[in-house]
Amino acid sequence: MDPTEQELERSKRWPDLIAHLKKRAEAESSTAARIAVLERAARLLHEKFSNVAEAIKLYEQIVEIDLTHRRAIDYLADAYEKRRAWDKLAALLERQIAGAADDAERLRTKLKEIAERRAQMGAPMGGKWIAVVIAVGTIVVLWLVFK
Repeated sequence: MDPTEQELERSKRWPDLIAHLKKRAEAESSTAARIAVLERAARLLHEKFSNVAEAIKLYEQIVEIDLTHRRAIDYLADAYEKRRAWDKLAALLERQIAGAADDAERLRTKLKEIAERRAQMGAPMGGKWIAVVIAVGTIVVLWLVFK
């Protein structure tokens, strides 16, 4: 934590601290340091202001940098689900399946749960929502995709 951050945090100037962290993240040359700074800013947005929309943007940046960042993925999955942003959630999980063979089964199960929840809610299927069936061994997953 640099001296400016310390002063802004001590004086509880949260908007200024978040702005400072965003600028600092852009200037970071190390991927790990950039992710850490973005994550701190996202947590502050969520905890101090309950600003989920802005926190989502920062967590999306983190996932763009590191597709396997577990806390960012978990936050985004939870936020997308609460906001019923099914297409974003499905896209996030699809990327995870493609990039993480060891976790693919859990993610496929999550996709199945999303499809089932949409069906139970009577979600509108007009427009370009289509059903995609993914067969994995003896497990069949129904995935609703907006194309």
